[in-house]
Amino acid sequence: MTIFFAAVVSVEHRDISRYALPILPFMLITFEKFFTSKKFQLLLVLLIPAIYMYAWNFMGENVMPNINWTPFL
Repeated sequence: MTIFFAAVVSVEHRDISRYALPILPFMLITFEKFFTSKKFQLLLVLLIPAIYMYAWNFMGENVMPNINWTPFL
């Protein structure tokens, strides 16, 4: 996992989370006690609305413009 993480850190890309997705199972196993603690669950409940609104803000702007409509007509 360390070698894979080092490779992911060296990638220069905006969507780095997609490359880091295979690390997720190892992180969940390693930090299982932390993720199941009451402190984390309370913090997650408080942060979910903020995370949702942050994601909603970018969904409206992430649209690919279609300039040439002739293939669709």
